[in-house]
Amino acid sequence: MAGFRLQETVLFFIHDDVVGRGHGVSGAAVISHNEVTHATVRVKLTTIKIAGKTQPQLAQSLHTQWHPIAVVRLDKAHPAEPRVRLR
Repeated sequence: MAGFRLQETVLFFIHDDVVGRGHGVSGAAVISHNEVTHATVRVKLTTIKIAGKTQPQLAQSLHTQWHPIAVVRLDKAHPAEPRVRLR
């Protein structure tokens, strides 16, 4: 599962957290000597839901019609945080 949380500001003073989750995630990571040395993660953007529902504005903003998959690559070693859980 992939997820995100961002703070939304409306009219310069109303703050709200927006949380999205999606199950279309795949990828791999290489961990060596307590560092993530390489990683590639693919997220199927059309599976992301906010408040349990697909949001048309998210698909429009991310242009999922033309780019349905996001790919994130880590090309530089990064220390693994103690709270990282691998399953």
